[in-house]
Amino acid sequence: MRYALVDVDSSKPVVFTWDRVLNFETNGAPYVQYTHARACSILRKAGESKVEADFALLKERLERELVMALASFPDIFIDASEYLKPNLIADYTNGLADKFNTFYGALPVIKAEPKSLAKQDLS
Repeated sequence: MRYALVDVDSSKPVVFTWDRVLNFETNGAPYVQYTHARACSILRKAGESKVEADFALLKERLERELVMALASFPDIFIDASEYLKPNLIADYTNGLADKFNTFYGALPVIKAEPKSLAKQDLS
């Protein structure tokens, strides 16, 4: 419920519906939480606690878009705090979840080729 309230710009009226709050398919806390669980599952299956990234291996547009979206978080956070607009964080998390799910559906992660995309040895 908190996400549904924060998701709305403070200058606009809040229209609360249970269908929107409990939506697992788009713009809502369950959707973002499910995406987080999916990402954690990939890390768990990969068996890595640390990842040293070689961004030169990323050739697909979706990969670059996801990395750029992750890199934009500090700017989003600063804007949200300076302008007292927590909805910017909610918009960001929803957009990031959309990008991640598109990436996840289109490209293999654990079985990625070359193998260096799926797992890198840090020893």
